[in-house]
Amino acid sequence: MKAIEFHKLFYTPVWRFKYPDFDSDAEFLVKYLSKDEHYISEREKNGLQITRANLHKDEKLNKLRDFFIACCESAMDEMGYEPKCGLTSMWATRQRAGGFHHQHHHVNSFLGGSFHLFDIDKRNASGTVMANMDTGKYVIQPALNGKEKMLKSSEIMPFVPGTLVLFPAWASHFTQPTECRYRIIVAMNAMPIGKTNSDHFDRYNYSDPVNMELKEYGE
Repeated sequence: MKAIEFHKLFYTPVWRFKYPDFDSDAEFLVKYLSKDEHYISEREKNGLQITRANLHKDEKLNKLRDFFIACCESAMDEMGYEPKCGLTSMWATRQRAGGFHHQHHHVNSFLGGSFHLFDIDKRNASGTVMANMDTGKYVIQPALNGKEKMLKSSEIMPFVPGTLVLFPAWASHFTQPTECRYRIIVAMNAMPIGKTNSDHFDRYNYSDPVNMELKEYGE
């Protein structure tokens, strides 16, 4: 029997954007974000090292920051929102072989992103795994018929250097232990700028975060 309609309801939008000048800018970005001075040694965990979250204020990374903002504004527009938004934080992580990031989501943000920058082996860095948290869909596991499963507990976004995986900040995600010897990712958070207009009695004016002071870990 053929259905007369088929609806995919309440999906989670995830975008992939390509950094347009990656071929020319990759060498600088990799060298700059490989420097030990950027990373907080005492926060290393699971084979992962992390920088402070204020890279969006580093003038040397303005071009990458502007690319992130343009991607966020494109996604906001596609979702039916006013596009203006700004980065509230931006940071880099680097991982050795076997390194991974635990499952998490980005709090106090509207959009989150993961920019796949560098895989030293150019073939086997682990990608970003988007987890489906609606566990009720997986209580019963019927027999499979060989077709691609529609109800999935996760979806892997492969590691593609020079691309940004952008998602709603509430979307849970993680990385599996990577097989490559060394990889770098740049992550970011963004918030809308301006007034909401969905509730007559509850209109918030989200400020442009460009001049906001970011409170770092331990402060």
